[in-house]
Amino acid sequence: MKPQIVDKIVHPDGSDETVEPQEVHRVISEKASALIAQMLRDVVVNGHGKQADVPGYLVAGKTGTAQVASTDSRGYAQGINIGSFAGFAPMNNPRFTVLVRVNNPRSVDWAESSAAPTCGELLKFLLDYYNVEPTEQATQAALDHFNATHTLSQYFIQNPDQNQTGANVSSSVPVANTSMDNNKDDSKKSKKKSNK
Repeated sequence: MKPQIVDKIVHPDGSDETVEPQEVHRVISEKASALIAQMLRDVVVNGHGKQADVPGYLVAGKTGTAQVASTDSRGYAQGINIGSFAGFAPMNNPRFTVLVRVNNPRSVDWAESSAAPTCGELLKFLLDYYNVEPTEQATQAALDHFNATHTLSQYFIQNPDQNQTGANVSSSVPVANTSMDNNKDDSKKSKKKSNK
């Protein structure tokens, strides 16, 4: 496919022109593509990418763990690495491709324990958000296990009445559950409250 970032052009007269994707030439046969996808699915099912799997979808991908060159001497820095996982789903009709790179993950050495679960959680979010039809049956037990072991959202989605430490927040700017535009006057009130 020809690289493309423009979906449509809106002209000054209000008319719009859709930019259609263009196939330039095929770089790999369909048979080879399907074979590689199955190999990458096998990494997720039977290999080191298990934590990237999303219940209800065929996820395919590959882990990567790299050492980091030393800045002080020849060779590699001790105890520093980069974990990565590149995955896509659904395998037979991909809607999303995600690449996760974790620089020097804490308390783990391998991508299977850092980047793979992060990729799985991002793929699950995207597949759910865009209502992508599941490609296989998922049991409630599998979904519960996934949710219990994939906790990335806890670090980004917070109760608007709590800060990152879990402490209650008496006021905030912007005011919780509102947009910045709606908070111009409310921010002054919030500051006055917190100064009392």
